[in-house]
Amino acid sequence: MSVIKNTTIYFSVSIIQSLISFLLLPVFTYFLTKAEFGLVSVVNSISALLAIFFIFGTQAVVSRLYFEYKDDEEKLKTFLGTVFLSKIIWNILLAAVLILGRNIIFPIIAKDISFYPFLLIAIGIGFFSVIFKIYQTLQQTEQKSKSYAVDQILYLVLNNGITVLLLVVFDMKAEGVILGTLVADFIMTVLVFFRLRKRMILKIDRDILKESFSYSWPIFFHALFGWGLASVNRLILNNLVSIETVGVYTIGFTIAGVVNMITVALNHSYTPWFYSQMKKEKRDNGNIVRFAEFIILIYSILSLCISLFSPEVIYLFINKGYVQAWKVIPFISFGYVFNGLYFFFINIFNYTKKAVKYVPLYSLCCSLINIGLNYVLIPQYGMIGSAIATMISMFVLSLTTCIGSKQFIDVGFKYKRMISLILLPFLMSLFVFIDFDLNFWVVLIIKIIYVLVCILILLLVNRKQFGGSIAHQIDNLKVYLHGIKGDNKNSK
Repeated sequence: MSVIKNTTIYFSVSIIQSLISFLLLPVFTYFLTKAEFGLVSVVNSISALLAIFFIFGTQAVVSRLYFEYKDDEEKLKTFLGTVFLSKIIWNILLAAVLILGRNIIFPIIAKDISFYPFLLIAIGIGFFSVIFKIYQTLQQTEQKSKSYAVDQILYLVLNNGITVLLLVVFDMKAEGVILGTLVADFIMTVLVFFRLRKRMILKIDRDILKESFSYSWPIFFHALFGWGLASVNRLILNNLVSIETVGVYTIGFTIAGVVNMITVALNHSYTPWFYSQMKKEKRDNGNIVRFAEFIILIYSILSLCISLFSPEVIYLFINKGYVQAWKVIPFISFGYVFNGLYFFFINIFNYTKKAVKYVPLYSLCCSLINIGLNYVLIPQYGMIGSAIATMISMFVLSLTTCIGSKQFIDVGFKYKRMISLILLPFLMSLFVFIDFDLNFWVVLIIKIIYVLVCILILLLVNRKQFGGSIAHQIDNLKVYLHGIKGDNKNSK
């Protein structure tokens, strides 16, 4: 299946996921106070942190080492059995440590959050969610995008359906929201083992386990430090400001997260294609570079639109108490553009086995920068300071990984060129901070005209790279996409 078809499916799933998340925001903000919504956000951040310890880099192990065993059915069954069985054993041991050591561990990361029921549920989410995540990685690696999409939609229906039921019908407030996620994760875990029962041999091969560990531990630290870039902000806001502020920040974070959804979806499809291109004796690096630059421009235009229209979206669809959330959206959304840029560079590290061990160093450095900037900027600028810290940290991450990747494989990425595709749209997005003392609909019309002018300017500025007119832009994109599709077929 071509990268284009996979990308379309992953993109569609991401759109559905983002749409459901957005449509549920009015429900959550209606039935939950800002403090309760902030509590849910803090608990979700903690469960995401715990999930990193539970999964311990196994997703990367599956996506990379699968290709070492795929041609031998028995070895592949042993590999999958080793992965999933060792994961269950590890999860049981880790959950026991977290429960027994709760009075020592959680006061450090979860200020004023009660262990029962909230942190206990967070442990359960971390335990069960990773099994489904590993299985979804296997589906992506095997390029089974349709199966991936069906399962992801099933999970979304279960998770959100149970959550709304517990929140609206049973009035379980914050507890119901996070409990819904736990129930959905448990159901998907049972489904995963039912499906894989004939595809794996439940035994642990020491050689496979050793190889998996040698590859997974750098990814674990990378994911851990990545959490320090993406999720630690809410814990710091809770400690330095208030849990109500976390609730408002989370609304902005969720809306800006549309950009992240799309960058992750594209990267899921791009990674196998990139690996197949790198294995060719005669590869066209220009193909990879042009793809990256065009996609970064698309990310930037998307972030520009989301940033400019976020006040109107919040005003029309979300509780008015959260209206200030728009102020963090330009910084977080363009931070995710830098994160999308980073994906192109980090794939070089993941492809080169000797390079993967250096990945955590970059994420550690930028995680520390993010944490430090949060403590410096939040006291002065509140949640906007936290959003700025995120954008700066992700910019540094993309820059340092770009420089580092060239030490192993120089694909030909031109960072200055790629940054220019982000900087101008970001500056354009700051137009949202202009306070128009005009009618709501007049302001909306002004913004629509402004966005169209901005897009035209961006197309004109980049006409040499992608074409001299809008028609040429579209024609070049079609030709380029057909080229990728053909390359992908030939690489099979």
